[in-house]
Amino acid sequence: AITETPISEIFSQIRPNFENITDGLQAKLNSPVVFSSDPDQPGLFLFSSHVEKKDPTKHIALNTIWEPIKITYQKINGGFILNNVETNSKDAKIIANRINTIIKEELLEHGHIADQTTEIKFSDFTSNTERVNFLLSFNNIASSNIFIKQDIKGLKYIFDETKEIPEIYKDRTEKDLIILFRGKKLEGLRELSEDLFKEIILLEEITISYNFEIKGVKSNLSVRYDFSDALKIRPIEGTFRSQAYLHKNYYVKQVRKIADLEKNLNKEVERLKIEKLQKFGKI
Repeated sequence: AITETPISEIFSQIRPNFENITDGLQAKLNSPVVFSSDPDQPGLFLFSSHVEKKDPTKHIALNTIWEPIKITYQKINGGFILNNVETNSKDAKIIANRINTIIKEELLEHGHIADQTTEIKFSDFTSNTERVNFLLSFNNIASSNIFIKQDIKGLKYIFDETKEIPEIYKDRTEKDLIILFRGKKLEGLRELSEDLFKEIILLEEITISYNFEIKGVKSNLSVRYDFSDALKIRPIEGTFRSQAYLHKNYYVKQVRKIADLEKNLNKEVERLKIEKLQKFGKI
């Protein structure tokens, strides 16, 4: 999101209603949601508190646990508003997502931001290594409260003919040979941990299977992140995109509105995309 308005002025103008942010959760916030300027960083507005939750597995006198939650907003280069959440609690992540959604709606309503579409190109990355690390970052789901396990199932790349290829890889470097891996636990491939390998390949596609559980519904969502078949174009170029496929197992088939389930899962994929694009400075 982009705005020219100072962050302090934004928070003085909006009036978000946080009354229902813990609805449906067996948890509560220890303090009202109020964002204030950080004394050490005047351009940073934050809310810091604890989420209180009862642990039924412990003795009644010891069954209350408190987990920290911290949400910050700040403006960065170009007028972007950057949001960050710090917590290890699943309930706190849900609460934080609700808070951020409410604030976004307020920012849109008051005209401080506008929904914008940004195209990320294959050539927007400063190096082959950066592009590889970007695609591999979708295997990190630490921030998700929906996806509980992940597995890289597919990779597609060619060797970069402008780079000097070590002897160990030269048997795979026929001109324009597109290498496609399909399988399980491909994150375990030794090459993917080697900086030299990352720098000599043009990685264009990665497919990741995410296991999830939502209200007792367990299945997996296969997501392909790619650059629109960029390797088939000369000069190599393509736009970053994602495509998701829901595995409709027994649990999914019992859902009354599968379309709503798919919508929620796609929202989580979009959230991950924003998170990774922000991390790599692309938005």
